[in-house]
Parts: sequence; structure tokens; C-alpha cells
Amino acid sequence: MDGRDKTGRLVTNYFLIKRLTACRISATIAAFWLTPAFFSSCDPAPAVGPAANAKQIYIQCAKNPTPEAVDLFYFDTVGVQILDAWQRIPLVDGQPVYGLSASGVRHLSVLSAPARDTSRWMDIRTYADLCKRTLRLTDDSPEQPFLAGETLLEDARTREAAIVMRPLLTKISLRSVACDFRGRPYEGKPYRCHTIYLSYAGVECHPLGAGAGKPLSWINAGWADSAAIRKLPHPQMLLQDGCGDIGLERVPLERDFYCYAGEQLRLVLGGTLGDDECYYPIPLPNLLPGQEYRLDVTLTRKGSPDPDIPTETGAIQIDLITVPWTREETNTIPFG
Repeated sequence: MDGRDKTGRLVTNYFLIKRLTACRISATIAAFWLTPAFFSSCDPAPAVGPAANAKQIYIQCAKNPTPEAVDLFYFDTVGVQILDAWQRIPLVDGQPVYGLSASGVRHLSVLSAPARDTSRWMDIRTYADLCKRTLRLTDDSPEQPFLAGETLLEDARTREAAIVMRPLLTKISLRSVACDFRGRPYEGKPYRCHTIYLSYAGVECHPLGAGAGKPLSWINAGWADSAAIRKLPHPQMLLQDGCGDIGLERVPLERDFYCYAGEQLRLVLGGTLGDDECYYPIPLPNLLPGQEYRLDVTLTRKGSPDPDIPTETGAIQIDLITVPWTREETNTIPFG
């Protein structure tokens, strides 16, 4: 399809991304489609008003601060899905920005981005190239997580779709913990928690495709690697100080941890019971990107001497609920 009507005139189709409320990207993005195809720029396109038959596309995000910019990638939908156009769009509250692509059905991928450093995308030629890119925890943060979303834009006058941009990070919130050692030889002894951390925590992942958000590599293979964690911009995402003595009375914590979640992920409580080193590795399989998992934990038996060895059956009781990750004020928890 070459973008011309039966009279040979060039057909221009528009879609509009409106300014949204606080839980969405607070910017207006209007995009227009022209033929021939390829267009790539880091600067906003010239201001163009929407046509009378404009269709609206909404980009909805988790409740996070507005990204500095978004990268728009338009791919063909046949064969290897060749890149048709790419543009970085700086986001400024209240001001429209514009994207450009050729007409025809397009697979649109949208990634949040800083307004600088566009060189990382210069060699993208296909959708598979984009899916193979590596996102690293060193470039991510709870306050402004990396966001990704994609949708199919229909051809002609049916350009209407919604793009939901979600974090690749998974949030694990330890809300409270208690020890119920009644009937055990160590009944009445408190568990003294020295450290809380994520083991087998993903630190690299792909942003899009079938494996989006799944870890390519991880840190803390059993034991906490505090030296490596300290090198991260946000070490509290993976490692925090413990909470002291835990007894029968529940201790409220509200501790938040973040990583790219894989099947081996565990939340580990490390400390002592009497004179014995004692660990409680809590397995957390099947977690999804962009979700928050809230845990209330009860310890009922003595833990393991090694964080890489599971506890006895029934030693840990977990009440877990899953909610969409929404932005809340984060408290910096010391560790060391």
C-alpha cells in the first residue's frame, strides 16, 4: 500500500495520543503517517493538527513520574518485521509532540527513555533486534522504572488502539513478619534478623518479546554478595538491614525490593536463633513484571544454616497478595 487514494493524491492519516491524568504519561503525542517510509529523528516533528477523522490512542502507565522521553518504533508486520521508523519524543507537560511513519499496518513498540543517549538504537533494523537488547538493573530504578509497551496499529481510518506501558521490574514488599515457635524446643527465643535480601535476583533482561522481563543473569546466588550490590546505583533494591528481634507479636516492616524476577528468585531473611546462624529463603516463583507482591510472613520452625538450602516443610507460612504496581513514597532503608 503506497498511501494514495484512487485519484492518486497522497493520503495522510493521523492518530492522537491525548494528555492523560496523573497515572498516565502527561503529554500530548500526535503522529501522522506518510509515504515513503523511513524516518528517524531525535527532534520533535513540525506541529501538525489532527485531521477531522483522527483516532485516539492512549498510552497508559503505572503511577510513576513522567519519563523524560519515549522511543517510538514502527515495524512492518510481515516477514522479519523491518523497522519502518523510529523517533525519540521528549515529553514536556502540556506541549504536543509528533511522530512520523509510513502508512499501512504497523507494530508499534514504545519504550521510556532519557532524553539523551540515542546511539543505543542506531543499529536496530528489525523487531527481533529490539527484543534482543539488554536492559540492566544499573540503569533502572524504583522511582523512575523503565517502561515498555506495544500494540498493533491498523491501517487506513481504523487507527485506534491503547498502549499500556509497564515496568520490567517486579516489586516485592515484605509487609510484616512474626515468629510462632510454640511447642518447639526453642519456644520463647526471638529470631534476631540481621539482613533481608533477594537471592537469584535478575539484573539483566530483554525489554520486549516473549521473554520480556525474564532475567538473563542474576546476583546473590544463595549468599548475599554485598560487595557487588554496593556498586549498584540503588543497592537497597536487593539488600537491606534486618529488623532486629522477631517474636510472637507481628513486626510491621513495609520493606520494598525490586529486580527482574525469575523462577529461582527468593526473599531471604538472615539472622540468628540463639547461637545458631539461621536463614529463611522464601521461594518466589512465577512472579510477573510490573506487579507488586505483598507478603506477610510467619516463621514456625528453625530455619536453614545455609540460604541456598530450603527450610523444613512448614517452617514458613506466607500470606501473599498481588496488586498492580502503583507509585508510593519509598523509604531508603540502610544496609551494611
